[in-house]
Amino acid sequence: MAFGVGIKSIQRGTQDFATGDTTKTITLSTEVDADKAFSLITRMTAADAAPSQYCFHDVLSDTTLVVTRNTSGSTATVKYQVIEFY
Repeated sequence: MAFGVGIKSIQRGTQDFATGDTTKTITLSTEVDADKAFSLITRMTAADAAPSQYCFHDVLSDTTLVVTRNTSGSTATVKYQVIEFY
């Protein structure tokens, strides 16, 4: 992954997980070059969830961000950011 100088774009949003959901696919509003971008995921809710339900990971492509959690069992909301560099 090679990043240039300066931020080209930032896309932000939230994604809700229902009790049975383990994976959500988010369509980015603007295509990015995944080789020059990275994502940040922050859990916002799920206070009643077991610690393993707090573990989120993601896969970024040019047009989508796929967010997955270890297990289902409670609702959760994540905030995401996709930061692309020149």
